[in-house]
This record gives sequence, C-alpha cells and structure tokens, in this order.
Amino acid sequence: PVEVSGTERMIKSVGNSITAPRDLLNMEDVKIVYMDLAESVAERLRELGLACKTVQISLRDNSLFRFERQLTLNRPTNLAKELCDKAIHLVRQQYDWKKPLRSIGVRGMSLVPDTAPVQISLFTDEQERERLETIERTMDILRRRFGHHAVERGMMLSDPLLGRLNPKGDHVIHPV
Repeated sequence: PVEVSGTERMIKSVGNSITAPRDLLNMEDVKIVYMDLAESVAERLRELGLACKTVQISLRDNSLFRFERQLTLNRPTNLAKELCDKAIHLVRQQYDWKKPLRSIGVRGMSLVPDTAPVQISLFTDEQERERLETIERTMDILRRRFGHHAVERGMMLSDPLLGRLNPKGDHVIHPV
C-alpha cells in the first residue's frame, strides 16, 4: 500500500540504550544505569501520552555477545521505577555474570494510550502508584525547566561516573 505524503507512522516502541563509560561489573552498576535509562524511556512515554505493556532489555558483554529478553507486564506503565524493576528482574533471571556488561538497553513495547482503562489489581497499592506517578511527573517538570541533573535519585550519587549519564539528552531520535 502507498502512504499519503506527510503521514506519520504509529510509534511501536520507545527505548534507550547506552554503552557505559566503563564495564558494568555487578548488579549495583546495572541498577544505576537501568534507572537512568528507565527515566529516559518513561519520560518520553509520558510526553507521548503512552504506556507500555511489555518491557524488553538488551545486554552486550565486553566480548560483544548480545542478547535481548522481554517480559509482559500485568498492567501498562510509564513509570521509571516499574520499568527499572522489571529490567533488573530480567537481568537477574537471564544473565550469569561470566563477563562484565558493556552496553545495556531498555525498551517499552506494546504501547497503549495512557488514558486507556486499566483493571485495578487487588495486589497493587494504587495510592503508592499514584504517588510515584506524581513524583515522576514533577521530576519531568523540574528537569525541563532546570536541566536533567537538577533533581536526581539518591542511588545516582553512589557512582559519579555512571550516575552522571543523561540518556534522554544524549539520545538522537531518528529520523531527525
């Protein structure tokens, strides 16, 4: 089929990956970088008015062996904490740490509008989830106004090299 000139494709996924400034040697390193990446992905999802039903991670070790894994969520999300928690869960499940990681990525897939109705779970603290959403949206506003590093999570201060990354600011969205 021929597309009309000027039509835009529907976004199929929102993701971010990074080659770390040094090898990632343990889960603490991975948590810091995944939180940075998840914040970038979540902020862009919120800007687009979307949420994801699937989280995908990509891992590349220092010998350049690469693989991807994904996990379907019980509920669509655009919260960095939830994206990061699922990414870390997948790494713990799938990676054996025989070699350090050099590059990692996270992607939200199976996108839906963030206004779509959601079945509330008895096992989820909805008030806590709303509080997290308020915090993350407030962080978005502060970062847009004062810069990415105007507000940071405490865990980012544990490693100055990894905690000072700015995946969203350094990310080039194609086509430019």
